Amino acid sequence: MTIDHRLSLRSRLLAVMSLLGVLLLVVAVLAGLAAGSLNRAIDQRLGTIYPASSTISTVRASAIDLETGERGYVITADRSFLQPYTDAGPKVDGGIETLRGLAPDLPGLAAPLDALVADLARWRTEAAEPEIAAAEANDRQGATALIATGTGKARFDAVRADLDGLQAAVDAASAANQTRTRADQRTLRNVLLGGVLAILVVVAALTVLLRRWVTQPTTRLVASVGVVADGDFRGMVDVVGPPEFSAIATAVDSMRQRILSELDEVERYNEALDQTGPIVQRLRVELEAGSLEPREGIEVDGRVLAAEGLLAGDFYDLIEMPAGRFAMLVADVSGHGHHAGILALKVKYLLQAALQFGLGPSAALAWVSDRLGDTGDMFVTCAVVVIDPAARHVDYASAGHSPGLLLLTGEEAPVVLASTGPFIGPFPGEWRTERTSFDGRGLTVALCSDGLLEARASAEALFGFERFSHIVSDAGSVSDIVEQSCSAARDHAGKRLDDDLTVVALRIEPPDAS
Repeated sequence: MTIDHRLSLRSRLLAVMSLLGVLLLVVAVLAGLAAGSLNRAIDQRLGTIYPASSTISTVRASAIDLETGERGYVITADRSFLQPYTDAGPKVDGGIETLRGLAPDLPGLAAPLDALVADLARWRTEAAEPEIAAAEANDRQGATALIATGTGKARFDAVRADLDGLQAAVDAASAANQTRTRADQRTLRNVLLGGVLAILVVVAALTVLLRRWVTQPTTRLVASVGVVADGDFRGMVDVVGPPEFSAIATAVDSMRQRILSELDEVERYNEALDQTGPIVQRLRVELEAGSLEPREGIEVDGRVLAAEGLLAGDFYDLIEMPAGRFAMLVADVSGHGHHAGILALKVKYLLQAALQFGLGPSAALAWVSDRLGDTGDMFVTCAVVVIDPAARHVDYASAGHSPGLLLLTGEEAPVVLASTGPFIGPFPGEWRTERTSFDGRGLTVALCSDGLLEARASAEALFGFERFSHIVSDAGSVSDIVEQSCSAARDHAGKRLDDDLTVVALRIEPPDAS
């Protein structure tokens, strides 16, 4: 057997994937920068250049209306000709204010805009307003003389030139924007194409390397293992490749050496299986529920059905507590068989101790979680109900357990006892306690494990919480709740149950019934 001490397969793949990751990051950064610049250029065109060009056109048209209205009125002395002049003034002023708001984002717009404002003011004060005043005074000769001086035409020609300057500034910004947009588009396209090509090169190289690092060593390893599988335990497993394959070859060779000795061990295990029956029976007895002191007007019943053999990972218990209180609980350990049964027994004894100390539901769950120790990949769900008959209230907490039901006399809708915290397992958690008062009323509480709610006739047809709720609401006694739930689950599944099933129910009669 050859052992290869070169760089591990994991390290090789990590290096290649790191290279690919860096490449993708570079492409993403460059593409993001190009896309950001392109978006800014588009935003400038849509948010600044187009509105500025449109506003200049509006101002130009309104300015022409100013001149046309003023000139028509002066020539005809008909005040209806003055209306365009009156209407266009606010439009021109509003357009100028709009352009002032856009000017910071358009270099070269501020100077012609200031010139437009100045020239427009001079046209109004030096030409339009004096001519209108003369016309209003019926001084036709004076108005004509003012027009003849050519001042109005000269001032308005300056306004037109200013508008042309504004449009030229916007056109220049538009041209620069188009150039920038095209450049950003080219950059983005080149980055994406270059990134795709680089990634294809890396993927092609990775394909070749995987053949050398994985496919070829795997083929050799399968051939060597096949010799051992055919019964030739003297043949050595020889693999050249990454250290992981050498480690597998070493493990297979060690397995070959252990096979003969393990045959004897298997025989001893078979003998030990004949001795486990009494242990399983004892575990089952230890997991049986305790009993409560007789109390007038209170009845309790429950049942556990194991999915495999006699030992279930589910259990329920009834525990006397200080100050006349008592507890009813259901717990469900993941898995089946004796491993689940042993963990269930440990959980049961810890819960008994916590509740007999007088701890409330959530405190009891936390106490158990702290002392349960390492559960490996197993976990526990648990629902704890503490009843105080004297105070007439119920305290409840659930560690990720299936929902239960609490039904008060005279109430049609039951209270759903949902989870109040995570399940108990290899990590800590916090749980809260919820309280329900049943002062002056009767009470029915029913708990179950997921083996009831998830009993299935097919992948989609679960027994479900709604069926369980109907049984609890309609049953005449707690024994009926338990019996009908178990029977209905078996009938629904139409076969042996896939999971352990537990149902426990408690009923407290109203004070007048007692």
